[in-house]
Amino acid sequence: QGQDLVMILKKDTMSLVDPLNHSLIHHQPILSIRVWGVGCNNGRDFAFVASDKDTCVLKCHVFHCNVPAKGIAKALHEMCSKIVAERAIASSGPPCTTTLESISAEDLPLQVDILEAVRQSMQTYEALYIGSLPVPRAMGMDVLNEAIEKLTRGLGRERWMPSLIHVSDTAMRVHPAQDEEAAYIWECQVRYVTFLGVGRDAHTFALIVDTGRRFQCAAFWCEPDAGTISEAVQAACMV
Repeated sequence: QGQDLVMILKKDTMSLVDPLNHSLIHHQPILSIRVWGVGCNNGRDFAFVASDKDTCVLKCHVFHCNVPAKGIAKALHEMCSKIVAERAIASSGPPCTTTLESISAEDLPLQVDILEAVRQSMQTYEALYIGSLPVPRAMGMDVLNEAIEKLTRGLGRERWMPSLIHVSDTAMRVHPAQDEEAAYIWECQVRYVTFLGVGRDAHTFALIVDTGRRFQCAAFWCEPDAGTISEAVQAACMV
């Protein structure tokens, strides 16, 4: 049964609060959200998928909003971009403390250069490339899981290819681990990614891409799990 709630988006967390007694009903770290979307019921339905902290099972949370839900989606997009940029800047150099008053006009070009470097930075991950195949729809965990199962059943694990996955804010490229200079095995522009997620087995990660003529799903086996690469690709899609 539905429950009236107030959604609060602050810093890196989504909080759901009882509007009467202001008690906290649920809180969700924003970067742990796997996917979100706006429904077609006058644009006031909103949903997100995230792993339950107790059972580690993916759950879909659905809301009917009293305001257009695209505002929530836009706010989440902006918050994710900000969080990713702040983390990248923090990891790119030694810790420093800077107050607002200490930033002079001479500092501004440097700030712009740093942010541009963050956007162009590339992250690399090791994984086994299982393969890819056409899928009937652009979105859906059912589509993703069915594709993963078909690919894992079709080839023996000994034929999965050890790979290096390069993720930037514009593209995802997969190269053979033995020869990084060789031609890529698989590539997509992140703007064409329509859906991504972790499969029923937490080691599996897959994404669906719009190739123009059809939708293609590529799947990977990750160690120790697929959470890190899933978050990286999701963040790249939001920059």
